[in-house]
Amino acid sequence: MPRRLTTTIACSLLCLRRGYSTATVAAATRTAAETVIPTLRNYQHECIESCLNQLKQGHRKQIVSLPVGSGKTVMTEL
Repeated sequence: MPRRLTTTIACSLLCLRRGYSTATVAAATRTAAETVIPTLRNYQHECIESCLNQLKQGHRKQIVSLPVGSGKTVMTEL
């Protein structure tokens, strides 16, 4: 069974145990199942690689500066 599906099922069972209605859990499960992992652009890959290389060199505190709309939030979520 795929990991995403296993996680979705486990979360659904936990919500039901905590007293959420089945309709609420079903809606949340559909939303989780429809989640799509975005494809990164070249400059996003370069930024991530650069940060990881600096991390390997011991630079733990880093700042990423990219223009508005360049997908910073998407990069940090991966």
